[in-house]
Formats: sequence, structure tokens, C-alpha cells
Amino acid sequence: MNYGPEPQPILLVGAFLFSRPESAEGMVGMEIAVRSDKTLKRYYRIINKKYFLNALPDNVCVRFVNEEDKDEEEKCEENYYGWAERGDDRHKYLIVISKVKNPGWTAKLATLTHECCHLNTDLKDDHGPAFEAQRQMIADRGIFRKGALLRGLTIF
Repeated sequence: MNYGPEPQPILLVGAFLFSRPESAEGMVGMEIAVRSDKTLKRYYRIINKKYFLNALPDNVCVRFVNEEDKDEEEKCEENYYGWAERGDDRHKYLIVISKVKNPGWTAKLATLTHECCHLNTDLKDDHGPAFEAQRQMIADRGIFRKGALLRGLTIF
């Protein structure tokens, strides 16, 4: 059976390793491997353990915006601080953080924390009461205190 042209491997630095076919026919049997940024994933796990009491799943990909995202929407890194969405077969969710909109680690971790609140609502509440309840819960647990995530700094 002919599934179209042979996919050509492409490596995008640090985030995706996948094959891109010339046509959709070539996608049969292909798998996209999404990888987390090690530092972002480490902070995701700290936030989950200390402030969400391990309520968030561990099989979440946490990464920075990459070329694949830029293909989907022009200037997405300049327009969004970050976003969360359903994941692939290996990941329940995907969290993507913009380096452009979040130039320092304080901002990156604030955005990551924000997206974690979305995950704990199962992406069902867009800044409504359920989201606000998550934000208040982690505030009560001390995430916004000076030094909670970064020594000597606050994330909000």
C-alpha cells in the first residue's frame, strides 16, 4: 500500500522531534514526540506538589513556544503569555510559555502558575468562578509570598 512520499525528519531545537510529510497521506502511522523543557517541568512539579497538593497530573508537557506554534498562528509568541490545551497520546495536557511576553523567570513562573489553575479546572472554566477558586486556593497556600518559588522574589 502506498501512503505517499516518505516523511523527512526535522528537528526543532529542544521542543519537537517529528517527521513532516509532503502531504496528509504521508501521516499514516506517524507520531509526534513532544518534550518538556527541563526547567519548566521542574517548576511545574514544585508548584503541583507544594500548592496543588499533587492534584495535577504528571504527564503534562511544559515547554516554550516553538516554530511549530508560530506556523499555526502568526505572532503567537508576541500575543500570548502562555496557554494550556489538551495533550497528545502521551500527555494529558500541554502548557506553552512565551519567552517574548515573559522575559524573566518571575514572569515565566507567574504564567506557568496561571496555566496550572486552568489545568486544575480541566480547562473547563475560562477565568470564571472555578478558575478564581483555584487562584485563591494557591494564594492561601502561599504561592504569592516572597521567595515561594524564587529566592527573594514574588511571582505576582
